Amino acid sequence: MKTLKDWWKCWQVKVVVITILSSLLAPILCNERPLFCYDSSGKWCFPAFELNEQEKFIEHSDCKYSMYALIPYSPGRSDLANADFKSPFSVQTSNRTYLGQLRQRHWLGTDLRGSDVLADMIFAMRNSLLISVIATFISFVIGSFMGVAAGWNTDAGGFQVKESEFILILIFAFLIFFSVSELASIKEKCLFLAFTFSGVYFAFKIVKRLQLKWRVKAFYIKIPAGFLIDRLSELFLAIPRLLMLIVVIQFLPRSIPTLAFAIGITSWVDVSRLIKAEVIILKQQSFVEAAGMTGMKKLRLFLKHLLPNIWPSVMVVLMYCFSGNILMDASLSFLGFGLPADTMSIGGMLATARTYYEAWWMFLFPGIWISLLIYAVFTLPDALLKSNAARY
Repeated sequence: MKTLKDWWKCWQVKVVVITILSSLLAPILCNERPLFCYDSSGKWCFPAFELNEQEKFIEHSDCKYSMYALIPYSPGRSDLANADFKSPFSVQTSNRTYLGQLRQRHWLGTDLRGSDVLADMIFAMRNSLLISVIATFISFVIGSFMGVAAGWNTDAGGFQVKESEFILILIFAFLIFFSVSELASIKEKCLFLAFTFSGVYFAFKIVKRLQLKWRVKAFYIKIPAGFLIDRLSELFLAIPRLLMLIVVIQFLPRSIPTLAFAIGITSWVDVSRLIKAEVIILKQQSFVEAAGMTGMKKLRLFLKHLLPNIWPSVMVVLMYCFSGNILMDASLSFLGFGLPADTMSIGGMLATARTYYEAWWMFLFPGIWISLLIYAVFTLPDALLKSNAARY
């Protein structure tokens, strides 16, 4: 059994862990406000974790003791004394904080406005990881549903849906794709989807009760699940993913949830094809057939019997998907279709550095970090397998 010490020997694990920890602790690592203050009246305060900034500094300006972050600069904040591209090796002007604390130098330089490049990098990587995690989860959910539906219904050719239920599904899809785009905020979209889903759910129940009460014969529509999902997968593979994302993002507001949603709904194909292949093999096993004969629902059958057996292979594909999502987020931001300008992103930093090519530190350090992270995540499964084989 591998221990934490064995895992830590892989440099890929070190890169991933350091990136995750720095992203989680970004507000503590990079903040121009003190982490805590102790004033002359014996009162403790924590300005770095409070929303109101200037008033708190004025209120606790008589601090006897204070502790600042390791990087005493907030992302996007201008340091006018060191503006106009200060490199990591150039002479930088020392200035003081609100409480008189002498600031450290900008270890990775500054940009045109004097913003600290290291602080911007950490918060930009935090946003990229958040987007990639949400997008990978969305792709896993969609890919699992598509893969199980395509792999389980291969022999039967599809599954049957009642005609009334099929009409309600079409109405629900119409409301999602044509009505949600007219709403302004994310809150309004979520509320609309919640009410619509609830209405369609109760409509299903009402139609079912009316059919039982009036003894109406239900008409079924046969949907070839495997055939439709395979054609849909080929369509997603045929269209360049970056081009598809640029088109989809035009109809969505620029934010972290919407960008993660757009990336997630375009990255499910590899997960779906893997799960489909595994389901086709596993559904012929005796333990799966026995579980199906007991009347177990397909969702529970997948979660309890199929997923534990295919999880190692799914994890490898999800790691590849995760690294691809990081690269896709950076590409969209670099082209100007990603996060807004006031939100830190690695692609946005690289796009700014493209204009000022003489400021080499602005594209060198972010480029090295994201390239190293993507390569580490992409090669992590193979490195762990090799280290495990060498151990035994």
